[in-house]
Amino acid sequence: MEILKNLDRQGANTGTIFDDVKQQIEPKFHSQFETALRAPQNFFKHANKDAEKVLAFNLDLPEIFLWEAALKYGELAREMTLELAAYKAWFTIRNPGVIKQEFRNQ
Repeated sequence: MEILKNLDRQGANTGTIFDDVKQQIEPKFHSQFETALRAPQNFFKHANKDAEKVLAFNLDLPEIFLWEAALKYGELAREMTLELAAYKAWFTIRNPGVIKQEFRNQ
């Protein structure tokens, strides 16, 4: 994902993955997404203050990042591989109601 973010800055500048995800998921999931996204960052940032704390990693988060990375790849490469299209379809079916309708067929 970091590679796609860097390529985006250097080339097409189609927006950050974070901004894209917030635009493409239903508003009722924005807060949940931001909390899940920032939890690991805050955990490592403040690790020296509470060495006994354990990070509760949200296992759904990588799935939405892979979905967005597939979209970002399509934007930057101007192509969509069969594997990425299959993943996007799987994610959309597995998570009904998360992705806004206008972004489901991209």
